Amino acid sequence: MDAGRKTAVLKDLREHIHRLERLESTQRTGARRALPFGIPALDALWPEGGLPLGALHEVNSTGAAGFAAASAFAAAAAGRLGGPVLWCTTSPDFYAPGLAQIGLPVSRLLVVRPRSEKDVLAVMEEALRHAALACVIGETPRLSLTASRRLQLAAESGASLAFTLRRRRSKEGELEPIAAASRWRISAAPSSPHVIAPSGRGRWTLELLRARSGHTGQWNVEIPDAQGYLHLPSALVDGIETAPAARSWPDKRRAAG
Repeated sequence: MDAGRKTAVLKDLREHIHRLERLESTQRTGARRALPFGIPALDALWPEGGLPLGALHEVNSTGAAGFAAASAFAAAAAGRLGGPVLWCTTSPDFYAPGLAQIGLPVSRLLVVRPRSEKDVLAVMEEALRHAALACVIGETPRLSLTASRRLQLAAESGASLAFTLRRRRSKEGELEPIAAASRWRISAAPSSPHVIAPSGRGRWTLELLRARSGHTGQWNVEIPDAQGYLHLPSALVDGIETAPAARSWPDKRRAAG
């Protein structure tokens, strides 16, 4: 993207966000510090009682099904905040109406299509500094420590929730350090039996790889409902299956990386 076009895009984005600030001033998160999952095992991972707001979170995945799950995870969380959401994508396959099924209606979604990964990060950083946006989501295969720090600082200044969605070729290999409040990996899992739908309700394997709270863990969950909430499979709730236990690092102050 040339400098003139980039400047014009950022100018349009600022004007749009300023309009949202006037329209959404009564819906800002204010003193809210976290977004509860509604699942005690997940909410207990942070002192705030849920996913920290005003922070960057990474969600990575492998394969098309995994990336779809990662996108749905971020969309469901963003939808429950109740405010406008900005989504940065370079994919021609992005289908906004489908997100309404998990709690993020098109009426609250602003989609930006940057031409490059570098522009995705620039738009995200600019948008995160405006408190009118409840959440900013960006799709980017790579994220350096420096870039993640800039996004984290921008999220803190605007008190917004931020997600980076990253598609990986495989689960193998170490992930580079980043400055984020949490790092997740999501993959599709076999569906659970359902009385009404013989094919079963979709499941994910949700892994918390790193978190500033010091916790890690792995859970099997059912995909979000129309209000954007995850659910434990009924067999887990009834104690029929064994849910993987959460783990903690000895150093609770260790940053996500």
